[in-house]
Amino acid sequence: MTPMDLVPSWYAPSFTAIWKCPAPSKVNAFAWQLLHDRIPTRQDLYRRRIIGGGGDTSCVLCGEVSESSAHLFIYCDVALKVWVGVFEWLDIPFSLPHNLFSILNHLIQTGGKKLRKGLCMIWNATVWSLWRRWNSVMFDNGRRDTADVLDEIKVLTWKWWLSQSEVAHSLLYEWRVQPKLCVENCLEFD
Repeated sequence: MTPMDLVPSWYAPSFTAIWKCPAPSKVNAFAWQLLHDRIPTRQDLYRRRIIGGGGDTSCVLCGEVSESSAHLFIYCDVALKVWVGVFEWLDIPFSLPHNLFSILNHLIQTGGKKLRKGLCMIWNATVWSLWRRWNSVMFDNGRRDTADVLDEIKVLTWKWWLSQSEVAHSLLYEWRVQPKLCVENCLEFD
């Protein structure tokens, strides 16, 4: 019996997409752990008795509800605003999902192969940025600003895409050397 036999069949495409995603391997591994609900949220730490009996398990980002993976990455006010912002940026209709698989599956079933890979990378950048924000608030007294998270998602996605891209990394250089190629590549991304 393989690990894939333990998850429902409709989740398998999500795991395949994550491991084929051009995001850094540590981000892909984090996404895999997240989908398996193996992220050390405050509720999880309490359940494992790392946070004592009188410890606070409320969400670090909103402070309203006990912090589970589903709450932290979907239902928290901060996370929900981030997802709405990401879907507005992508110009894709957004409806409140029941889990992270439904968001990822919706994205990886959209468009052609290159677009699906890019959308999976955006999903990875979103959950990674939310996790980094959680760590910043938890350990560094960081801010809960969703605009900063959205900017980070866009920058991370752009960096990851360029790192695996076959086109020149400088569009200015490419424009000066081969203007026709630059126009073709720019149109390809639109």
